[in-house]
Amino acid sequence: MRLDIDCVRDVLMAVEQKGFGQSYTISNLHDLLDYSSDQIEYTCLKLSEAGYLDITTVQMTQKTTPGIYSVNELTFQGHEFLSNISSQKVFDKTKKICQGLGSASLEVVAQVASNVLSSLINPKMFF
Repeated sequence: MRLDIDCVRDVLMAVEQKGFGQSYTISNLHDLLDYSSDQIEYTCLKLSEAGYLDITTVQMTQKTTPGIYSVNELTFQGHEFLSNISSQKVFDKTKKICQGLGSASLEVVAQVASNVLSSLINPKMFF
C-alpha cells in the first residue's frame, strides 16, 4: 500500500482536534475522513512507526500486521510536523516539490515542508 501524504495530513489534523485524553478508533476516523479504513489504518501504523502518532495496537490472529485498538495522541514530533504542513499554502507547495521528486519519504516531506516554511518566513524577517 502507498502512503498518501494527503491522508497523513488529514489524520494528523483530525487527531489534533480531538479532546485531551480522548482517543479515536479507525472507525471514528473513517467517519471523519474520506479514505478507506485500510488506508487510514495503514497511515496510522506508519505515522506511529515514524514517531508522529501514539497508538495502541493489538495482535490480530487473522493478520500479519497489528490491529489498531486506539489512536491516542500526536507525539511532540507529530505536532512539529503538522505545524509545518497545516497551512494549505505550505502544504500545496510541499506536495508540488515532492511530486517533482517522484516520491518522498515522510522524513523528506518534513524537511521540504520546513524549507518551504523557512522560505516564506525569510523575506518577512527584513522589515
